[in-house]
Amino acid sequence: MASKLETDLYYAERLPSSRNGNPRFRLATADGPFVTQSDASCSYEVTNYTNGIPHGGSLRVVLSLTRAGRVWNIERAGGAS
Repeated sequence: MASKLETDLYYAERLPSSRNGNPRFRLATADGPFVTQSDASCSYEVTNYTNGIPHGGSLRVVLSLTRAGRVWNIERAGGAS
């Protein structure tokens, strides 16, 4: 179902919630923008990751992508969370 991409995360922009009221984000990365999958639980973790980004810096993450290119999982590169 998916592929994984290791990239630098710079920031996340909040998008309108899904129909079910769950958060959605557009992620700004070194490999271009990505949008979280509707109703994906990883959307609740995005703010935790972006809070760990130093001002003007980035955070190395691994994105799990659907075939359509939407993010359904996010984790820190190297396995630490």
